[in-house]
Amino acid sequence: MNNSFKKYENSLSSLRIGKIIFIEKWLSEMEIENYSINSDLSIDVNDSVFLDNKNLTELPDYIKFNKIQVFFSCENNNLISLKGFPEYISDCLYCCNNKIKFDAKDIRKICKVNYQIFS
Repeated sequence: MNNSFKKYENSLSSLRIGKIIFIEKWLSEMEIENYSINSDLSIDVNDSVFLDNKNLTELPDYIKFNKIQVFFSCENNNLISLKGFPEYISDCLYCCNNKIKFDAKDIRKICKVNYQIFS
């Protein structure tokens, strides 16, 4: 990558519009639809989120889920952090088979899950 593009990318990412573009691109790559990006750049999803088998170690710094209206699944990855996880999930959270086994107590510190947590 040439240096002028790198400088442009860094400048763009510091702007709100640049961050929104990065968020939308990542959501598209992860095949997440039916979402809205809030003014604080957190993400509400009016559907389930499937992040299974994506070889994730953690969510990117610019991804912060807020409300998930169905369930959130991030099984079979290499997750080492809950950073960026939703603040609220209306159904269940599936987080099995990751590098770290997150327990329900730790998950509930950052996320209100209405039903079960499978970890």
